[in-house]
Amino acid sequence: MRLKEHIATQLASALADRVRLGSKPTVIQAPPSQVADYPTIAVWIENTVEDLSFAFPVLVDSLNNPLVGSALVSEAGDILDGPAMVLGGGVTLTSIGTVHCTGRIWVGSRYPGKREEVEEGITFAFNQDDAAPGRLMLSLAGYQLGEHTIHFGFAAADLNESRWVGEHAFEARLWSWRPFAVDAPLQVPRTDPLTQRLILEISHDLKTEINEPADVAKLQDLEKYTHDENGNLVTTTL
Repeated sequence: MRLKEHIATQLASALADRVRLGSKPTVIQAPPSQVADYPTIAVWIENTVEDLSFAFPVLVDSLNNPLVGSALVSEAGDILDGPAMVLGGGVTLTSIGTVHCTGRIWVGSRYPGKREEVEEGITFAFNQDDAAPGRLMLSLAGYQLGEHTIHFGFAAADLNESRWVGEHAFEARLWSWRPFAVDAPLQVPRTDPLTQRLILEISHDLKTEINEPADVAKLQDLEKYTHDENGNLVTTTL
């Protein structure tokens, strides 16, 4: 899953910005096996679970900005509405749940003092937000969803309630690790038909049989309504 790879890369990049080391953090696919000759950080996502929920289209405002998170609510507390986000070629973006990832952050060094210094730096990086201690927000901008690139959104990475665990080799502690969890929106591209216009048709004729849509034209007193930008009904000839 490219979303999983993007999250791991973003976490490694975020730690690189906050914990200054001689080498950049790396994304790994298994526990590190090489001796750590210098202070280094590695990120490993072990498990991924897709939690499916009620599907709904991602909406945009008049400026084509996504209505997600806090942007979905106005200053007055009203839920905002808008058209579905179009990724291109009639493809829309639909949210279908949440991706739950769990993994480990590894710290490697031959020197216990330096390793503890790096561990402390990582802990500090996850505790910079007063509103969400233990959480690090990761940008989803730039990740590939099929043939399309997503330019918005965030994943939330959390340090679990645990401590650093030491890995030993020949009685020498070379690596330590700490578990983390990440939640990210699960989205898919879709080609569902889009409603471009809603027309309300009213008639008092209860005698004329309507067996198919074309029969509606037989109603002599048929009135048609649509709505303006403010949601008010207006007559139409469409």
